[in-house]
Amino acid sequence: MTKLEVIEKTEVIEEINLEDGADPGYQLDPAMAAQLLAGGGNANLISAIQGQLEGLIGKSSGYIDSLPKALRNRISYLSELQDQHDELAEKLHEEQVALKRKYEKLWVPLFEKRAAVVQGKVEAPESLGEGEEAEDETESKDEGETDVAGIPDFWLHVLQSHRGWSEEIQDKDAPILSHLVDIRVVNLRDDADASTSNKHDRDTDDDEEEEEGPKGFKIIFEFTKNPYFSNQELVKTYYMVSDDEEDPVLQKATGTAIQWESGKNPGVKLQKKKGGAKGKSKPPTRSTRVPTFFDFFSPPVVPESETELTEAQMDMLQNALEKDYELGELLKDDIIPYAVKWFTGEAADSDEEDDDDEDEEDDEGDENAADAEDDDEDDEQDEAPVKSITRHGKKGGKGAAAKGGDKETPPDCKQQ
Repeated sequence: MTKLEVIEKTEVIEEINLEDGADPGYQLDPAMAAQLLAGGGNANLISAIQGQLEGLIGKSSGYIDSLPKALRNRISYLSELQDQHDELAEKLHEEQVALKRKYEKLWVPLFEKRAAVVQGKVEAPESLGEGEEAEDETESKDEGETDVAGIPDFWLHVLQSHRGWSEEIQDKDAPILSHLVDIRVVNLRDDADASTSNKHDRDTDDDEEEEEGPKGFKIIFEFTKNPYFSNQELVKTYYMVSDDEEDPVLQKATGTAIQWESGKNPGVKLQKKKGGAKGKSKPPTRSTRVPTFFDFFSPPVVPESETELTEAQMDMLQNALEKDYELGELLKDDIIPYAVKWFTGEAADSDEEDDDDEDEEDDEGDENAADAEDDDEDDEQDEAPVKSITRHGKKGGKGAAAKGGDKETPPDCKQQ
């Protein structure tokens, strides 16, 4: 016999006896529940009951065992069918992952050609076809636009056109991002395969271990030589415990340490201090951190022990980690593969159309709700003589509910 005892204000409220092996489907008497929870609820009581219920999670209710043998046999057969389905579903998922990786590798040469044109290393073919496009090309030549190498500010414009990334770009970031000439993504598994391709053959165990290599991806930002920092590439790497797209689990994220030239960091704002000493040639200054696009390369750091953080700090850290991963995922899945469409505005227009469709659905829902309210009002007006008698004869009736809002709980909710 297990005894669960709850005490509040030194008074025993109730003792609940739970026999070993008792039916987990036991329903607490509503009257008893109301008595126990009267007065706004009891935290100790709720905690104690919750603890007892958690001990029942995963235990059989005994329902299947109570069925006739023929029914149990049928259910057992259905379970086998379910297992076969789950195995096929797992194989489907594995093949989908492998198929996506296959096509990601096929995209790489296309992205390399795109980068070559953007950077001005290769000229696009002259045959644009007939009609307006050919005329546009002629006009461009007349205006002397062909003197410009590549496509200036291509990636800056792409990032500014994307709703999820445009907010990350500050005014001081734009001149720096003008030197951004390519963004590419590399799967860490592919990167590991490339780094070992020239090494001697390994045995079977090593091959299996290699298949379970690093999971995740890195995003490489390539810049031309510029007066802001000395790095040619800035890299953001996401290391994953699980890179399953349906349920990704992030282990950590790292970013390149940017070697800023003196006074060129857009994330540092210098402010003059008040009350400086007289006679000095330069007033004292202090530096203040301000948001910048390049914060992306300084991801949130998870402390070794969670006890170092308060609950509020943990929530802030969790939100920061989620936002950081979301930005990386947008680059990987949305911006890099469709950069040309973001540059031309085609992707942005499609995004706006989707929003318009959602707004129209919301408006239709509001109109339907408004029509329903109008119909209700018309019905009330038709029945006004009868309801007016009810209101006069009984205070707190339907009229009171209309003013204060009908807050009666539906019967189904009461039983939950």
